[in-house]
Amino acid sequence: MTTPNETTSQYERLGVFPTVDTGVRLSGTQLWDESARPRRGLRPPADVTYTRVGRAVGSHLISVHDHLRDELDQIRQLVDSVESGVVSPADAVASLDEFAIRQNNWTIGAYCAAYYRMIALHHGLEDSDIFPHLRTCEVQLEPVIDRTHRRASRHSRRSRRP
Repeated sequence: MTTPNETTSQYERLGVFPTVDTGVRLSGTQLWDESARPRRGLRPPADVTYTRVGRAVGSHLISVHDHLRDELDQIRQLVDSVESGVVSPADAVASLDEFAIRQNNWTIGAYCAAYYRMIALHHGLEDSDIFPHLRTCEVQLEPVIDRTHRRASRHSRRSRRP
């Protein structure tokens, strides 16, 4: 394992590499105030290390979020193709079979409902398993976890509206 020094990034030291924010935004509307976003700090304390399991969990969370973002991008491209007349609605619905979530009833509404359900399950697992563990291991992350939990709870309440 590499020892922390001036040339070792925190990600190299911890063995978890987050996805770089490209800065691309799909809307001019900002949904939350980034200046109020809690941050852990530029670098975790030098004595913070992740176990093999901790690195695997962190890497898995990053992979899941990357996959969900990739599929959302594909769905947006598919909708754009339908709106521009390049792809028929029937072909668009048929192409959903290529995504990670599959259902017998292939309608856009059913697909979106299943996709949202997967997101809700993912957030539930974070709340029940990941976040409690992080709260005990990295107290500095508590404000970030609290904000993430509040945001996910708002999304969950919106989905249950009639």
